[in-house]
Amino acid sequence: FDTALQQTFGGDPGPRWKGGGGVNKKNHKRVDDEIQENKPIPENEEEKKPPSADQEYDKSNYKFEYNPVVQPVDFQATGGVDNKDKDPTNKQYPPGTWERGNKGKPGDTSGSGPKMGKGKIPNDPNENEKVKLKPFDHSKWKERDDAEMIVNIECPDGTILKLSVNKDDPLHFLKKGIEYKGNSLGKTYPEDKQILYFKNNELINNDATLDSYGIKNGDTLQLSLGPITVNVIKKDGTKLQIMCDPHATLAKAKKEIEANTYPSIPAEEQQLYPTDARKVDDEFIDNYKTLFKYGIRDGSTIYLGGPTVWRAPTSSDAYPIYVETPDGRTLTCNVTSKDDIEYVKLQIQTITNGKYPIDEQRLWFKNLDTGIPKELTDPNATLKKENINKGALLKLGPYELFVDTPEGKRLKIKNVNPYEKIDTLKKKIETEANNSGLKHPANTQKLFNQTNNAQLLAGNNPTNNQPKNIDDYGVKNNSILYLSGTIPVTIRRSDGTTFIIDVDPSQPCRAMKETIAKKLQEKGIKATPEDQTLIFKNVELNDKRDPKSYNIPSEPVQTRIVDLKIGFPIIVVQPHGKDIILEVDENDTILSVKKRLEYKTMPSVPVKAQTLTFKNRDLDNNGTISKYGLARNDRVILSIDNDDPLTLLEKISSRDAPQVERINAINKIHDNLGKNKKYDVLLAKDKVQLLNAAYAVQVLDDDYRQPVAQNAIETAPDVFETSLNKEPELTMGVLDETLDSLFKIYDDPKCKKLHPYAKKAINKIVDNVIKTNDPKNYNKLLDKLGEKVDTENINTPIVRKFAMREFQKLMFPENNPIMDRIFAGDPEYKLDYDDKELPKPNSRPRNWFDIACDEKPGPPSVGNKHREIVSRAISEMITDPNRDNKQIGMNLADLFNRPNNKFKDRLNGYARPQFVKWKFGPLKEYNLKMPPPGPKKKYKVDPLEPVDYRIKQDTEMSIGGLVMPDL
Repeated sequence: FDTALQQTFGGDPGPRWKGGGGVNKKNHKRVDDEIQENKPIPENEEEKKPPSADQEYDKSNYKFEYNPVVQPVDFQATGGVDNKDKDPTNKQYPPGTWERGNKGKPGDTSGSGPKMGKGKIPNDPNENEKVKLKPFDHSKWKERDDAEMIVNIECPDGTILKLSVNKDDPLHFLKKGIEYKGNSLGKTYPEDKQILYFKNNELINNDATLDSYGIKNGDTLQLSLGPITVNVIKKDGTKLQIMCDPHATLAKAKKEIEANTYPSIPAEEQQLYPTDARKVDDEFIDNYKTLFKYGIRDGSTIYLGGPTVWRAPTSSDAYPIYVETPDGRTLTCNVTSKDDIEYVKLQIQTITNGKYPIDEQRLWFKNLDTGIPKELTDPNATLKKENINKGALLKLGPYELFVDTPEGKRLKIKNVNPYEKIDTLKKKIETEANNSGLKHPANTQKLFNQTNNAQLLAGNNPTNNQPKNIDDYGVKNNSILYLSGTIPVTIRRSDGTTFIIDVDPSQPCRAMKETIAKKLQEKGIKATPEDQTLIFKNVELNDKRDPKSYNIPSEPVQTRIVDLKIGFPIIVVQPHGKDIILEVDENDTILSVKKRLEYKTMPSVPVKAQTLTFKNRDLDNNGTISKYGLARNDRVILSIDNDDPLTLLEKISSRDAPQVERINAINKIHDNLGKNKKYDVLLAKDKVQLLNAAYAVQVLDDDYRQPVAQNAIETAPDVFETSLNKEPELTMGVLDETLDSLFKIYDDPKCKKLHPYAKKAINKIVDNVIKTNDPKNYNKLLDKLGEKVDTENINTPIVRKFAMREFQKLMFPENNPIMDRIFAGDPEYKLDYDDKELPKPNSRPRNWFDIACDEKPGPPSVGNKHREIVSRAISEMITDPNRDNKQIGMNLADLFNRPNNKFKDRLNGYARPQFVKWKFGPLKEYNLKMPPPGPKKKYKVDPLEPVDYRIKQDTEMSIGGLVMPDL
């Protein structure tokens, strides 16, 4: 009865009816009610605990039968309902003594159950409150009249059973129904062998209710009678068996396959198919779908596809094969004879990092024994089956080829296999030509490989008696082929007459000349190919190149005109040097010949300076070669006007001309420049820099013992002065080259005889720049002279001293007493001067001195740059390793520092401490903050010892700027 109430109302009412309570499921101890006192628990209490959570005591202890009638129940008195709100004073059943196991006697009010007929709720006619006390018998199957839902059972053979059940029916009751229904259909589904699945999950607890599994009306459960055997056929034909439940997911089946294959094939890489064809569209894709849903039953066979990840073979039977790819690479693949074609393609895809996907690959193999090429179309075929052994060569395609037609068009032929037959290829070319509006029938085509000019001929290969294919002629992917044929080309002679010849664009231009020679021979004109010059759009055709390279075939017929010049070589005899051989046309003018000679002569001879003589007759510029009757290998004498200014300039722009001619050119230019208008051409904007640079080139003549350098040194200042007056800005642009060459001579001990001339030239150039009275020119001059004070640029101390004296000329002209004392060379001299010895106030020298001392601002055009240049140069002088030069630097710094004591702050970090120490003595009594240490300057010698300088003459110097040619 207790069990019936518990199943009806839930909860745990226990055997006591007076206030609820019952057994605590955790420790099975009695819970005292509000009236009875605590009583000791018998020692055998643990032995009497319920076997499961669904019943309090063993049912066998209660042999209690009750007539299944509907009895009213007082819910306030029972423990099966919520009694928290009941009136404690209104109790129908007074407390009485209760003993465990006491079933009570008829009429005994002190028993554990209510008296019959005494529990009806007053004034409550609701029939729902009546409880059917006798439980439904689940021990055997019986169709329920009060079924709440219908459940579908999917049997292993596909049969669907429909069972009427309630949601609180236990699972074992459902299994009894399945067995019963199966028997009625002649099928055996023993209850103890049944395995039920719902939503891919196995239902394990037979005592649990259907509602606890979430089963609702209309749901379908899958029935299994245990694992089934599934046959799996691998691609290499080997067979394996797996055991799995028919309602297991495909993913679980793949795990079984992974565990039963060697080498193991990971589940995520497996591809399963229902048939041996292994079609992509038939693949089992959904891993969450059950085998039953895929129609896989006991004994079914499924087919395992290839892996999706390539792994290098580890077995001893592996061997290499080679695959030639369309991009020209040759891949080495490691395979076994059991590998199929698709697995080889997977390896190719892996090696090329996906450049050639599997579904885009087409492989061809030429059997070396039979010589028959074959496309490997069966992805499941093994290498053993295809007879692909160690060292075999496979070709990956298809190819794309290009075919140049005689009309100048380039056809693209797609989908060509690496062993395409010549006949088949020609048919494809014919089709593509028709699509482009051209006609090239396959039977008339003359097809050539541009790489080796081999003609692709059809027919059988004599070695294997198989049709010839493109591989026999070395045709690769993207090879360029060409069709032989003729096109009409118009030839135009120098006199304007024309004629037409047929030209094969694939043949060299030499063939055109041979055709022209034959055509002219018919007209009585002798012109060998060597005498011909062909010009197309102002470009001379090379004999070895074909007309296609000049785009002649692509030109419309109306404008496809090639100019013909019948020429021959003549020999031009120079006054000096080698003879010049010129190819001339019969209609060339003498002027055009002279222009070509201008670029052939070295040094270049301008046209105006040239005179050509043939057979003691001067040739006029307007005359033609044919007018004077010049023929092949005739000798023409070239005379040069040595008084032509440009010719003279050309001679001194390099050291190629003889020294005598260069000396003559140096002196002539010097004597006539600025005096003879004929020489004004050398002062033009495009020549003035080249002129001064040319003199710098001659200053550094290789043989300093010859008078070329001396002449150049003596005349360079005058040429510079004349140029400076005409084009000051451009002339200042070559000041660096001019002074660099002169200082290089002055600094070279080997040129000791030239030192006085170089010193005088520098002095004069400095004076000329100072005369310009241009602040920009001053700064450029001082900047260059400041470089010559640096030991890294000039090796000789006396040259550095001279450069500093020239540097000071802008502020202290020559014969200044202060400068004379400073540069006298007294190592103990310290500056002592009278203000009257300084340049006069407001004079040009004094103004620039004041600017350097920061007494005045610099001109707006140059700002404070003059001040920076002066301080940098004097800093170099202070750090000079020569003691005399160092003393000069100290006195100069003192001179510029005295007006306002600012100049010393502009000295660099090396010079300033030395100057302060020299000026004021030891620094012990001063707290002078020294500058941060910089990189120590490297001296070639000890600054306190006499030095011997080893000088290497450098005759190479870049004297040309961007506007000047390479000299």
